[in-house]
Amino acid sequence: MGFATDYSGASGRLYTYVIFSAADLHNLPAQGGSYIFAVNDAARTPVFIEATNGVRASVMRQGMAEWNVARTKHGAELVLIHVDPALTMARRQSEKEDLIACYYPPMNTNPDHQQ
Repeated sequence: MGFATDYSGASGRLYTYVIFSAADLHNLPAQGGSYIFAVNDAARTPVFIEATNGVRASVMRQGMAEWNVARTKHGAELVLIHVDPALTMARRQSEKEDLIACYYPPMNTNPDHQQ
């Protein structure tokens, strides 16, 4: 894992995400958490945000289609994760919604941008 990046939600709450090597996705943690596919710009702009009970399973199964779209259509190069097994799925979902309300990632806010 790499450097940490803070994202501020619409509520003003800060969430710390760690950059994970896109070449090493099979080693993502299995725990519950959230992940962001982002552009490698100064703001690490999110193009897709997801909350899940299992980060590795989510990215490696259903998330691979989103990752491919995020890369090819939106220029994403970064996978960022926030893993906290102590959080409930409801709290993870709340975090996801808070971040979407602030950043409006195209793959979350406009279904036409997904595929």
